[in-house]
Amino acid sequence: MGKLMRTIYDIVSTMGPEPEKISFYAITIILTTIVFKLLLTPLNARQAKTTKKMNEMQPKIQEVQKKYKDPQTQQIKLQEVYKENNFNPASGCLLPLIQLPILLAFFRVFREPVTYAFQDPGMYESMNKAFLWIENLDNPDPYMWGLPLLAAASTFLHSKLMMPPT
Repeated sequence: MGKLMRTIYDIVSTMGPEPEKISFYAITIILTTIVFKLLLTPLNARQAKTTKKMNEMQPKIQEVQKKYKDPQTQQIKLQEVYKENNFNPASGCLLPLIQLPILLAFFRVFREPVTYAFQDPGMYESMNKAFLWIENLDNPDPYMWGLPLLAAASTFLHSKLMMPPT
């Protein structure tokens, strides 16, 4: 992930003079995040498909749960329902487990960019790290509402786009 971020920074920084309000570093973070989301899109799409299939099977599952009160019989009948529908209930929780190491690596790169992306501390310190109203991305948002609201809005939009309509 650090090499990906450094490669994107090298490409962005060769594009011309640095803008005043948004630095090459900020543009690199945005583009790296987009690449990261694109890499995880197949996994997210598969997870959405699994959720949709589970929602479609929900009436059958509830019917089995009402009909069979004995846990062992209920489990056997549920396995039959899963087999009839060619569905593995464990697949829904495996996909987030695959994404977790990627997410943790991405977090570490942003937490310690000198260690993982920009091995030269002097280069990192000399970078312009401005982003809109934030003078330095190493410091917290001075208003404490701007970036969290942007993050919440983008997460909401992403989840709306990925989830099939019910």
